[in-house]
Parts: sequence; C-alpha cells; structure tokens
Amino acid sequence: MTLILVTTRYAKEDVALLEIGDALFPYDNKVSVSKVECHRGILLIKTKLSFNDVIKIIKQYPPYTVERLIKLDRCFININELISDLRGRLKEVDIRNKTLCLEFKTPETIKRHIKSELGKYLLSLRSLSCKNYDLKLFTLYVCGRYCYSLSDRSSEFSLRKYREELLRRIVDIK
Repeated sequence: MTLILVTTRYAKEDVALLEIGDALFPYDNKVSVSKVECHRGILLIKTKLSFNDVIKIIKQYPPYTVERLIKLDRCFININELISDLRGRLKEVDIRNKTLCLEFKTPETIKRHIKSELGKYLLSLRSLSCKNYDLKLFTLYVCGRYCYSLSDRSSEFSLRKYREELLRRIVDIK
C-alpha cells in the first residue's frame, strides 16, 4: 500500500479530494483519498498504485488545487518508534558523504528531538542543504501521528512547478 501526502491550495481540500479520486479511481477502485481533519490543506492518499504510477496519472490531468505530492515511507503513533525505524533506514541507505535536505513539518520541540536522536548519523554527512541534495528527510506530525519520507528527489512531485513548465512550453510554442 502506497501512502502519499498531498498539499493543496488554501481551503481547496474538498475540490482536490474529488479531482484526485476521479483521476485515480479507474486505476485503483479501492483508492482512499481523505482529508486530514486536524490540518487544513493536507490530504492523504492510500493506494495500491506505485508513487510513479500516481504521478503519471496526475500529470495527464493536473488538478489545479494540488500543490505537491510526497510519498511517505511510514507513520507511527510514538516518536521513538519513528526514530528507531529511521535509524535503520539511515544505516540501509549509507548516508556517508552525502548531502541531506531536512524538511520538518513538525513542532519545534519534535524537530529538536529528532535532530538530537539522529545526531551521530547526521555527523557522517557531507553537508545539510536543500540545494543539490542527494537525499531528503521529510518529517510530518499530523493528528497524533509521526510520519517520514527518506528518499531522493523521485518521491516528491511539485504540481505547481509542473504547471509552470507546461505554461512556459505553451508560451514558447506561440
């Protein structure tokens, strides 16, 4: 099951929910697109489709209300479970001499806790930067659950940038 976080334009969650559901339903009739009640502008997609398949489908008819899609690796109720799982992933991926981008959508206290718990792993990095990075660690605290994604650039898709690129192509053609 693929879990995807969707950010939407302000107060457009209902429209985005319908647009995404309509786009994905023909390919996965058990797709679940739901609003995150405790946060405005966020939806969650649960689907049997791969993240890349979802992106291909969404690109065919880009919803105007959707800003960004991010594939989430795992979610936990307990922050220590997230940190333990993340330590294992960081060992698997071998982050030595890589540039890591950290993006936290969590309260400041949780951000500091995660950074301190992962400190020894972060020391082996070449640098921390969100420009020209090798890996991105995205963490999110939403409705009592801690979620993360650790990946290269292929697990995030900006529809805003995609729409801008399409418009540039149209203008260049004319």
